[in-house]
Amino acid sequence: MSIEPGYSGQRFMPEAFARLRRLRELLPESIQLQVDGGVNRDNIREAREAGANLLVAATAVFGQGEPAVAYGGLVDAVE
Repeated sequence: MSIEPGYSGQRFMPEAFARLRRLRELLPESIQLQVDGGVNRDNIREAREAGANLLVAATAVFGQGEPAVAYGGLVDAVE
């Protein structure tokens, strides 16, 4: 988790990047690493670069007026 469990819309905890990097070092590439909580356009690329290959960004998509546009922005940010 990259937030305190409990509710949606919390800010991403930056210390999650170090945990992701360490997990990626320890685990084989065949193991999927998921980030759930606080993922948005500002941090999605770093989460991916730290080793996450599954990214949950509910508020960043569905909390926006145009979810399809928000999703496209996340895709652009990670590519």
